[in-house]
Amino acid sequence: MARDIRFASLSNRLHRQLIQTANLLHTSYNKTVVSAWDGTPCDIVVADDSDRYGEYAIETAVNQGVPVVIVTDKPSVPHRSVDRNTSTAYLTRAVQAAIEQGASASAHNAELAT
Repeated sequence: MARDIRFASLSNRLHRQLIQTANLLHTSYNKTVVSAWDGTPCDIVVADDSDRYGEYAIETAVNQGVPVVIVTDKPSVPHRSVDRNTSTAYLTRAVQAAIEQGASASAHNAELAT
């Protein structure tokens, strides 16, 4: 199954790390696409909370029920927030955990609908 990862307000370094993350996750999922966040539905949003656009992307994704990995100065939620100086390995674990959270939430919602 293809995974659609969107990003907002990431530094060039974190953007490159997110692309590396997608390449690593490509073996777990048929296809992983990384693109800029535009407010449309996706599987996960990775956004930096240091500016208004990143905050807006986080708020909108949460309101849409989309899992979010927040890039911040003070990570407080393991695998849901990461430090701006995070490693690619830790970012990959956070993204994978968020994808799995989204998949189990979707399955739960589908079960409730039947």
